[in-house]
Amino acid sequence: MIDYYLRTSDPEAMYAALSSLGDEVTIDDIGVLYRVADDGETVEALPGYHANVRSPDPIEWPDTIENMNPETPWRVFA
Repeated sequence: MIDYYLRTSDPEAMYAALSSLGDEVTIDDIGVLYRVADDGETVEALPGYHANVRSPDPIEWPDTIENMNPETPWRVFA
């Protein structure tokens, strides 16, 4: 299985890309990710709209999708 950690500029771009995928993929629609700022109190939104996809085969993503490939993803498939 191949896991993709995706980001787009907005939900519409993400949904357009995900709508063309077949039934063999699993989609984790995350949305906006947040993190606690360095002050330890302020919560800030990270840029973009996020989703994770698990696929048995490689997927060629359109230019509107950024495949993040983080070292330590915040959410993963179990």
